[in-house]
Amino acid sequence: MPTREAPPRASLGATRIRLIESLSEAAAVSALWEALPGALDEPTACPDWSLAAAEAFGLEGRLRLAALESGGTLLAIAPLARGRGPLAPWEPIGASRLGEPARFPAGSAAAAIRLAQALALRGVGLLLPRVPAEAPAAEAVARAYRTRGFVLRREAPPSPFIALDETWLRPEERLDADRRSSLRRAVRLAGGPAAVAVRTFAPSPAEVPALLDEAYRIEAAGWKGRQGTALACDAPMGSFFRAFACAASRRGWLRLSLLLIAGQAAAAEIAVRMGGSHWILKTGYDEAFRRFSPGHLLILGTLRRAAEEGARTYEFLGGDEPWVRAYTLLARRCVSLRAHPRTLAGAIWLAGSSVAWTWRRAAAAARTL
Repeated sequence: MPTREAPPRASLGATRIRLIESLSEAAAVSALWEALPGALDEPTACPDWSLAAAEAFGLEGRLRLAALESGGTLLAIAPLARGRGPLAPWEPIGASRLGEPARFPAGSAAAAIRLAQALALRGVGLLLPRVPAEAPAAEAVARAYRTRGFVLRREAPPSPFIALDETWLRPEERLDADRRSSLRRAVRLAGGPAAVAVRTFAPSPAEVPALLDEAYRIEAAGWKGRQGTALACDAPMGSFFRAFACAASRRGWLRLSLLLIAGQAAAAEIAVRMGGSHWILKTGYDEAFRRFSPGHLLILGTLRRAAEEGARTYEFLGGDEPWVRAYTLLARRCVSLRAHPRTLAGAIWLAGSSVAWTWRRAAAAARTL
């Protein structure tokens, strides 16, 4: 496959931009990718996440991983895929399906800026639905495209988290009085503390399939199953989480927890422990156990274990859901970025955005009359 190069920048020495457009080539650079700062600290930053998403969502023909290299060293990488349609922007691999904050690992802020500048010079349109506001990529894209095109930056759903300390060894004491009372009542209904247990597994790759089957079954027994959004109902999403869970298991990251009520599995959580944090990927519960608040009892159990094992933070990922606020009001600010150079595609996008903005303003004004 031909390599496309951009002129080097003196500030970073002799660099080149390489576009990786196949899964096999992306896998081949994964070891260099892992060496970048932060690449193994968060799920969406690591190569396993992007490779699993690219395969599960059928993106082989649309991959556009932009790699900034110098003398065989990877300085930064943006795992992207081209959207559908001739004028579609590039976006983080799997972002439209998974909705999680995207991270683009870079060795320095200068490397992130150089990579964004190269994409702008190539005439690439970017759609970043959700990136951490403090991430180098957010500022790099805004700076690179602001002088060469159009940038639309807006707030995106924040990413809630808990800063763990020793008080979270007793997580129920961190809840308000009403929530504590409700959960005590749920435990009594379930048969008392002896009837409620949380089992957490750090499974080997051979153990992963059976445990995931159980987690998928539990999730599908709730509202997600009725709506068809459970992993057991959505084949591409189910395949993605299986692939990522297996990769995480090989690295020792995977944590799969089950809430047992009188010996029966009532709720499940798929998570990873990496970068000193506990990251929740998926949760679900069997609605046959709904009156026992299984989701909250499971969260308490995994919170306690994360604190016992010395995790620094407990990351909810997803969005700022109302149920999460029972545990924390802390959230990492995220933004969405739409960036286009001064090209025909950029002009068409700008015109469409202006029309949409005008329509929304008119609709809002009409509602106030």
